[in-house]
Amino acid sequence: MEQNTDRFVTEIFQELKTVNKRMFIMLCIALAIELLTILAFIWYISLPIEDSYSIEQEADNSSSNQIIGGDYNGGKT
Repeated sequence: MEQNTDRFVTEIFQELKTVNKRMFIMLCIALAIELLTILAFIWYISLPIEDSYSIEQEADNSSSNQIIGGDYNGGKT
């Protein structure tokens, strides 16, 4: 009877060892993903921000296009 009990306990410990190994691998993968997410966020917020921009436009004739007070007048005054 004692031999069956020892074999049963040994089987349970072997299965626990396998399950614990899988859980440890899953934990390592989850921690690696979390670390990569944090590093990607730090990289993203360190990118330079372009605050201003300019628009250049050339006219075919001598008139200029102007936007005055939010209205486009097409170069007519």
